[in-house]
Amino acid sequence: LTAAYAAAAAAAQPCVIAITGSKGSGKSSVARLLVNSLLNSCPEVAFMDLDPGQPELTPPGLLSLHLLQQPLFGPPHLQHQQPLLAYFQGDVSSQSEPSRYLQAVQCLCSRYHSTAAAAAAAGRVAAPLVINTPGWITGLG
Repeated sequence: LTAAYAAAAAAAQPCVIAITGSKGSGKSSVARLLVNSLLNSCPEVAFMDLDPGQPELTPPGLLSLHLLQQPLFGPPHLQHQQPLLAYFQGDVSSQSEPSRYLQAVQCLCSRYHSTAAAAAAAGRVAAPLVINTPGWITGLG
């Protein structure tokens, strides 16, 4: 993991890790583990939560981007934090408005890339990005 981060930093590219899988497969646990592990070697880690049904750091119905400096311990309902940017999906699934969901994801990705570009322009390494995805892997959720 730290080797991937170091390789991305050496290439002046952000390190992006997306966690995918079906419902109940442990995606959120893996995402927390990655964030905590990366914080051992990085001053901050970007965390994009694309699961409106069971978000890690916000109330349900939100898609969000966070810059974390502290490890994630405890259950999600005790982890709520102010996001760098968030979009209200209006539902716990993308099924009702998939175009709204995709637009929010695009805006969150754009914000992360502008943050990474600003870091690079300042001569700093961009924060690695961990993406927590929803558990639906077929259809619209």
